[in-house]
Amino acid sequence: MASKRKYKTLTLKEKLDILNRKMASKRKYKTLTLKEKLDILNRLERGESGKVLDIAYGVDTSTISDIKKCTGRIKSSPPSPAYLYSRRYRNSAVKTKAIKNYNTDKNTMDLKGKVALVTGGASGYGREYCVELLKQGCKVSICDINSDAGEDLLHELSKQAQDRVIFCPCDVTDYQQYEEAFQTTISKLGGVDIVINNASVMNDRLWELEVDVNLNGVIRGLLLAFRFLGRDRGGPGGIVVNGGSSCSTHPFVSLPVFTATKHAVAALTRSYGDPYHVNLTGVRVIAVCPTPTETALQGDARKRLMSGEYEQAWKRDTGNTVPVKNEFVAKSMVDLIKKAPSGSSWLIENSQAPKEITLFP
Repeated sequence: MASKRKYKTLTLKEKLDILNRKMASKRKYKTLTLKEKLDILNRLERGESGKVLDIAYGVDTSTISDIKKCTGRIKSSPPSPAYLYSRRYRNSAVKTKAIKNYNTDKNTMDLKGKVALVTGGASGYGREYCVELLKQGCKVSICDINSDAGEDLLHELSKQAQDRVIFCPCDVTDYQQYEEAFQTTISKLGGVDIVINNASVMNDRLWELEVDVNLNGVIRGLLLAFRFLGRDRGGPGGIVVNGGSSCSTHPFVSLPVFTATKHAVAALTRSYGDPYHVNLTGVRVIAVCPTPTETALQGDARKRLMSGEYEQAWKRDTGNTVPVKNEFVAKSMVDLIKKAPSGSSWLIENSQAPKEITLFP
């Protein structure tokens, strides 16, 4: 029977189609950086075609489709108003009663001459961290994904700090680039003593990026800090400051994924800050958990929420929040670097001394 089977003769067009499909299956597409993903999202929201963007960024159409999903509203049932205003919700938000007053310690860290690496250092909290650390006599490596903002800040700070400040392009979702930031800092400034894991994203619509920056980025920073600072690896020891949030103390109903990442940062800090790790590496680990700034509270909240139906919850979460000033957070953070015990997380509210968060048994 097989000898009698007649096969179709392919046309030239059909042969070319088969060849193109084979080549497409072997084609290797690039991995997008965080900045590129955000750029694509913004261009999609402006109405640009996905077919144009996949060619422009050298990725397959499924990648653009995945990012495009972030521009649509996710239909889901929001928490009921009855729950938002219930005693159960209010009690969950009052766990900050389990906070101890900040006590100073005689064994303080002298910051003069120390080298600090600050991620997300070109704007927001990070910018003020860099400014305050330079005032304390530190050398500072500004690490940020935004090269333009980083270079501008470097130019501004170099007028007073001269050779005590550098800029390193750094995407905390890219381990190799993060590693290069450490290596460049050590090469140009003579070492690293302080690592500030400050880079953060607050946008539940981009929840995968949010987790990669807020949680995975912190883990990458911790592991690199232990590698380059750890005394068990021949390093000088030092301190890592992780960027938490006031929502590490209670749930933000409107931003559940963001809240989860900040809870995870508090748990990581407590675990890696344990005396076992400190005795092994000589590296203290703490977390600063400030309340939102005025900038974070302004703007269109719908662009940050997973569903537009969460707007009422956002108003409930932030209605009584007093914005904190970046400068105040920076001064408090510097004080904590000097004195805070390893494994501790600290709530920073405007015009108040830092308070230790003790939500865990």
